Amino acid sequence: MSIGIENKTFEGNKVTESNGTAFENSGAMIEFLKKENKPKN
Repeated sequence: MSIGIENKTFEGNKVTESNGTAFENSGAMIEFLKKENKPKN
């Protein structure tokens, strides 16, 4: 889980439609966590 605390510049009907630094930062951290939790072969 990742939470971004920043600005929201656009609020869409769905969270996937919203935009702002809060969404960008949380999305970047989610991608980082996905890579960290990948099983190593």
